[in-house]
This record gives sequence, structure tokens and C-alpha cells, in this order.
Amino acid sequence: MRSNQGFDQKTRELERLRRQLQSRNKTLQTGKKPDKSVRDNNRAASTTGAGTDMRKLVTSSTIVLLAALSIGAASTQPQAKGTVTRTDRCNRLQQQFTDEIAEHAEAKRAAEAKALQKKAMKFCAGNQQAQGIRAYATALKMLGAQPIEP
Repeated sequence: MRSNQGFDQKTRELERLRRQLQSRNKTLQTGKKPDKSVRDNNRAASTTGAGTDMRKLVTSSTIVLLAALSIGAASTQPQAKGTVTRTDRCNRLQQQFTDEIAEHAEAKRAAEAKALQKKAMKFCAGNQQAQGIRAYATALKMLGAQPIEP
């Protein structure tokens, strides 16, 4: 049971970092000033004079951190070879969606797919992994990607 708590904690931390990264990317794309919480987190980056270079460094560092956390979160639960749990499937599809949305952000149904991804994340976190898996698969298909099989 303790390994599930550690996994849930890592998943929550991963989701928090993902939201923070999305907020920063949206701010950079729109050119608007970030809200106060993002501005406070980026204060050191904006006052160094390196501006854009520092933002790129922070963004790339965050991506590397997210990747490392997702790999660590996926490997915390021991399992038999060949056995793929629904939680593992949710994690794999979430990672695939993250990769695909980066490539297909301009797709016609990207906004719809993102909304479906949020539902899928709630299903997977709320112990309704089968519904989450179906939602991820549908969101990936909206982007024109084929969901990975276990």
C-alpha cells in the first residue's frame, strides 16, 4: 500500500509540474505578462538579463524533470514480466498524449483532445482506469495518432 502512496504523490507532483510548464509556455506564446504566481517563480529568470535564453533553459529543464519523474513513477511498482496494469496503461497513454500534443498542437481538434485528456486524467487518478484509458485513446485519435498497445 505504501508504494501506491508514493506513486500517487509522484503523480500529483508530475501533474503540478505539467500545469506549471503549460502556464509558462502559454505565457511565452501569447506574449502576455504571467500571473503573479508564475511571475514570482520566474523572478530570477527575468531579472538576470538573459530573458529568452533563461526561459528556454527553464522550460527545457522542466521537460527533462517531468520525463525523469514519469520514468521514476512508472518504475515504482514491482510487477511480473509481461503484466501491464491499467494504471501502467494510463501512464503510458498519458505520456504518449503529451508527446503527440506537442507535435500536433495545431490540429483541428487539439482543444477538444486536451479537454478529453483532462477527463482521462481524472478517471485514471480516481480509480476508474478503464474509462481513463478509453478517453486517452479517443483523445489520441482526435490528434491523428494511434494509441500504443500494452
